[in-house]
Amino acid sequence: MKVPEFVNKYKEYLIQFSNAESGFDYTKASAKIRTWQNMIKNYIFDLGNVLAEFYPDKLTAPHISDEETNKLVREVVFDRLYWDRLDAGTITNEETLMECRKRLPERLWEKADTIFYNWIYNIPEIDGMKELVSYVKNTYGVKILLLSNISHYFADYSHEVECL
Repeated sequence: MKVPEFVNKYKEYLIQFSNAESGFDYTKASAKIRTWQNMIKNYIFDLGNVLAEFYPDKLTAPHISDEETNKLVREVVFDRLYWDRLDAGTITNEETLMECRKRLPERLWEKADTIFYNWIYNIPEIDGMKELVSYVKNTYGVKILLLSNISHYFADYSHEVECL
């Protein structure tokens, strides 16, 4: 549906849901909304900052307490230079970690590997979203789909992530 068509439909529904006395007819509106809800077969949720928080400082903190070291590792491990390519599937996990090692002192390689392979287990869910997804699924009997531009590695292990 194009924007002008949507605007016209919106105006049409406002007129349908209005009456002379109160300006809004709850009964008409509720019935129409239930009809629309019954048409929806799938709900799609994004992962990053919708279902779960994606803030690299929170993902590295459980592994590195020193702030200066933490900052260095998170800036390298979570650099968009790698993550955009991971998301697109044009670089492997191993290639990413080899590139990270070029930018980190050897003493931090193991920490970088641990953070890279375990960040998905430390990703904090956004309060109430797990309950919302469960409510929508159980109330409306619809499919719940996850939309994300995340790497193949995450997709392979997403079933282990608690907030999903």
